[in-house]
Amino acid sequence: MKSLPARLVVYFTLAMWLFTSAGYGGVLRELVEHWPLKRGEKWRPASTGSLTKARSRLGAGVLRVLFDRVRGAQGTPATPGVFWRNLRLTSLDGTTFSVPDSAANSAA
Repeated sequence: MKSLPARLVVYFTLAMWLFTSAGYGGVLRELVEHWPLKRGEKWRPASTGSLTKARSRLGAGVLRVLFDRVRGAQGTPATPGVFWRNLRLTSLDGTTFSVPDSAANSAA
């Protein structure tokens, strides 16, 4: 059986944050609904077990590299909509996480 490409697994993992209530199958459908297919190519959805295994193979390292590349301010003064009256515009989404109060979490 062919394993899922790492690129698709990264996209899938990121899409899970956009569609938090959809479940694995719903997130995958949202992700590939308009995916361009080659002539004659058919798409068959992966099972949730396959997605779970692919995510565990991916590990946190790939997402950490991605985060390190895009974190922080990206727009420049030349980017439309980034500044207003010489002030950088920002937004916060209000996401919060409840985690145990532990030494390991404090260190992280």
